[in-house]
Amino acid sequence: MRLPSPLVFVGAQSLQPLRVSEAIHLGMYVSGYAAKHGGFFHKHGLDVTMASAGGIALAIPAVLSGNAAIVVTGAGMSANAVGEGARPFAELPQVRRR
Repeated sequence: MRLPSPLVFVGAQSLQPLRVSEAIHLGMYVSGYAAKHGGFFHKHGLDVTMASAGGIALAIPAVLSGNAAIVVTGAGMSANAVGEGARPFAELPQVRRR
């Protein structure tokens, strides 16, 4: 299914760049892809780049090092990182159907 590209009017404001680190490119991260391609981020003034970190253990370090602002990975990975002393960080939720 192809999502239509909506017309988005941001006015005179420039879009704020925002880099999102995803563990790997997976269908369960569809919430981020849908928001990007559906115009949700642009509507709210964000120019989002989603980049694969290249592995399940690499997405959170990308955020903690400052190479990305938001992570898309499993909640368990995030909880473990914070439990081990990482500062709190932003995460896009996964979509799962049971």
